[in-house]
Amino acid sequence: MPTRTATPHRPRRGPLRSPLAAATQSPPPICLPAGTGPAPSQPTAVNPRSLTLAEFGDYLRTINNRDGRPYEDATINAYVFPAKALDAWMTANSLDGDFTTIDTAMLNRYFREYYQAHGQGGT
Repeated sequence: MPTRTATPHRPRRGPLRSPLAAATQSPPPICLPAGTGPAPSQPTAVNPRSLTLAEFGDYLRTINNRDGRPYEDATINAYVFPAKALDAWMTANSLDGDFTTIDTAMLNRYFREYYQAHGQGGT
């Protein structure tokens, strides 16, 4: 009767870290005398669609394709460009919010207008 030997216990490794994660060591803050630093600025409103596009592009830069190689910049641009075009259309039509606010009817309207503007007119 065959006997099984116990496999050696391997220590657990910690979770994988994203290369986009902030460094653990930060430089010490620079203290300037009062009145010599830049003027305090008002916080700016960040467009949620711009954040989504940036995060999507960064995500594609950190993963590999199905062949195990990193995505090339041309491929990343090919994936991000349609979302940028949709963002521009939403801005031109005064639509607020992120990409999740679009329903099927509005997306169909976008495709129709995009192909009318970028098509070859049936030739």
